[in-house]
Amino acid sequence: MNQAVEVSKDFKNSATKAIISIVVFLVFYLAILSLAIYGFTLSLKAAKAIISSKANLYTGALALFIIGFAGALLFFLIKFIFKPNKHDRSHLIEITEQEEPELFAFIQEIVLDINVDFPKKIFLTTEVNAAVFYDSTFLSMFYPVRKNLMIGMGLINTCTRLELKAIIAHEFGHFSQRSMKAGSYVSNVNHMIFNMLYDNDSYNKYMAKVASTHGYITILMYFMEFAIKAIQWVLRILYKVVNKNYLALSKQMEYHADEVAATLVGYKPLETSLYRIELADKAFNTAINIYVNHIKEQTKSSNLFTEQSYILTELAKENSNDFMGTLPIVKEGDIDRFKRSKIEFNDHWNSHPSTLQRIDRLKSLFLLEVEEDETLANTLFKDINQTQKMLTNKLFEDALDNKTQLTTTLEDFKQHYQQYKKDNTFHKYYKHYYDYNNPKIFDLNDTLHLNKKVSKDEIYDKKSIEMSLQLAGLHDDQGTLNDVLNNNKELKYLHYNQEKYKRNQFSQLSDKLATDRKELEEQLKLHDIKVYQYFLQLENIQNKEPLLKRYYEDFFSEDSLYDKRMELYQNIVYNLSGLRDGIDLDTARNITNQLSRALIPFIAEMKALFELDHNQKDITIDMSKYLDQLDNIKTFLYGDRYNEEGFTALNICLDNFTLLTIKHFFYLKKQVLDYQITLLQEQ
Repeated sequence: MNQAVEVSKDFKNSATKAIISIVVFLVFYLAILSLAIYGFTLSLKAAKAIISSKANLYTGALALFIIGFAGALLFFLIKFIFKPNKHDRSHLIEITEQEEPELFAFIQEIVLDINVDFPKKIFLTTEVNAAVFYDSTFLSMFYPVRKNLMIGMGLINTCTRLELKAIIAHEFGHFSQRSMKAGSYVSNVNHMIFNMLYDNDSYNKYMAKVASTHGYITILMYFMEFAIKAIQWVLRILYKVVNKNYLALSKQMEYHADEVAATLVGYKPLETSLYRIELADKAFNTAINIYVNHIKEQTKSSNLFTEQSYILTELAKENSNDFMGTLPIVKEGDIDRFKRSKIEFNDHWNSHPSTLQRIDRLKSLFLLEVEEDETLANTLFKDINQTQKMLTNKLFEDALDNKTQLTTTLEDFKQHYQQYKKDNTFHKYYKHYYDYNNPKIFDLNDTLHLNKKVSKDEIYDKKSIEMSLQLAGLHDDQGTLNDVLNNNKELKYLHYNQEKYKRNQFSQLSDKLATDRKELEEQLKLHDIKVYQYFLQLENIQNKEPLLKRYYEDFFSEDSLYDKRMELYQNIVYNLSGLRDGIDLDTARNITNQLSRALIPFIAEMKALFELDHNQKDITIDMSKYLDQLDNIKTFLYGDRYNEEGFTALNICLDNFTLLTIKHFFYLKKQVLDYQITLLQEQ
């Protein structure tokens, strides 16, 4: 085992900044709380004096007015205490030492090595994850509260014992130093500020109800609102500072926890598990997605984790990964081989360092490596198959009403997966060219497309594939830069393609990206024309029915329609964004009227989507029900109340509209690409 871990200088600096920001907040909070308590005391004395001088209806009302103002302000400052901090843990299954003695012995060994307390409880879940948590984070600030450990079977199923040891050691590493308590303090302060800033629905509704009782009370509420907004203005500034320092501390806590784990088992098990976890998560979610969207009968899995393993193996084979026993070895290049982003900046609002940053930090420690052990982590269980089936049953029972579904065998699932892959991915011949790129629109009637001969080597070559990835990278970078320009005003500089750009140069960079993207799209358009020419040649040589042009026409038409549909969608979303808390009734009425007008073309287009042949298999009874409900809505505002059912139907229809639009677009794109493959296969 390597030497004990010391808290790094960066961690100490981050913790110090976080604690200072907490102290500043507490000084402000205690000051206004003291003033509020003092004000409430004075209000009681003033009310008593007023009533004592002359007791009648008016003096009584004035006394209540004064007490109500001071009391409401005081309650606003302490209401977070009465807010229950509920956590849904119904998806967790607690296990005991009697049930899994070897697993408990395994965890006990880690506990002794790191010198932390044994978990209060150990839970299993289906997730590809592991975590530790307190029953009460508030009490953890003052007392040595024991933590609980949660381990996901989706993780256990896809790692070795040594990797699992590293992962659990990482989680325990968060609590192996006393200075880690800073995280609990910052987390709870964040909860307090968030409650006073954003969690005010019940408070506002109650105050509005009180205000409606009398005109004088309404006047009181105006004063009340002014005072609260003044407090919130200061709190927003403090929240930004506290949260920024908390996120910086969180990053350092991740690095520290990694180092704790690496001193126990070396960095290699952490590296291999961190690289694999993304693929394992994709495999698990794909298995669930197949049951949700592909298998139409209401069936359940017999063992979701054997299906996860099957998909993980299939994905690894597609990626040409090597294997360590039955587990794929995912390497650095596998994570970002399709990523071409060139923007780099220090994101202060990200609580976790990237996987690559974590691994680079681990490698820099030059720790001794522990001898590799390929024994699977699931061998720690008495009967892993039975445990996996239990977790699978719980997941499906929680998700579906029918508790007596038919069970899908592994062999049946494999067939479903292969069909799912066929329906949702493009042929490997295209080398991922179309994963991030669509055929560019061009004039299909240009005679040059018919006459010029193109060889097979001219299409989907290495240069074209790289250009398609670069275009996707440019698209992502434009999105990142727009987000920085609109939502991250504090970022002073960033690097693009290793060149530094200051804040006042961001707009210039945005214009450059737009120009580069346009140039790249033109180059790809020339390639797409060659693709069309080549397959048109094949179709003519094979004397096929001329379907290629028709399929391209259908796709190009859908490409234009897609943009129009998304415009309708964004118009609705824009109107909905104006319906926030605190707006007056006239504003709400104007916005809902605009919303009703925007819905007319939206509903018409959604009905058109419902009539498309290719969408019929995806349209459910519920989809039709909510569209009918939306179509029959007369108003979204009843007096001073929102039509909650109407908004529910609208939000569901927005999701369905997006789903059907994307699916139909994908279908027509795939129709072109699949037909081209048939021409290749028959040449």
